[in-house]
Amino acid sequence: MTDFGMKHARRHEDGGADEIDATGLEGAAGGDHASSHENDGDDEINATGLEGTAGSSLLGDGVAGRVLRRSILLVVDGTNANTVKCTLASKWNGDTIAVTDNIPINGSNGHYTLDSNGVYLTIAAAGFVGNIIAALSVVIRNATTNKQLYLAFDHISNNLRLQIYDQSTGNSVVWDDEVDSGNIFIDILYLTDA
Repeated sequence: MTDFGMKHARRHEDGGADEIDATGLEGAAGGDHASSHENDGDDEINATGLEGTAGSSLLGDGVAGRVLRRSILLVVDGTNANTVKCTLASKWNGDTIAVTDNIPINGSNGHYTLDSNGVYLTIAAAGFVGNIIAALSVVIRNATTNKQLYLAFDHISNNLRLQIYDQSTGNSVVWDDEVDSGNIFIDILYLTDA
């Protein structure tokens, strides 16, 4: 009941009739009064002065306007030596970045950057609608490479940074080396501020 900011709730039991009275509901549910009672075998719910809607609000940190998004990132071997090619596609309400080829180690192309060691692949904030405020889940969906991989992720200054590891050794893997032997599909679930 505290989720609704309830100021007053009571249950009445009078001669076989049960009544629940919730007065002063606030917040997402809004409203003033809701009651439910049973009388002579008839169920009845009364709601007086309830305001507001559940709508499409995503609550968590109390800030309105958050948007849940899901995209798939495909990382493959680039056309030029020591590069990768990336494509971001929307799976549900997500963002799309067209095929971007020849992303070099220690360099950028379009919205993608590889660090000087080639182990961090970053998608720039400019590639997303709204600022990423939370990367909720980033999972390797399918990898046709030679290693069993796991993934680390974070968001820094609204950029999304990804790093893959060899599951058997725990060592980070150079993106370009790994996609020389196959493709990597990554499922990304994230929250933006717009």
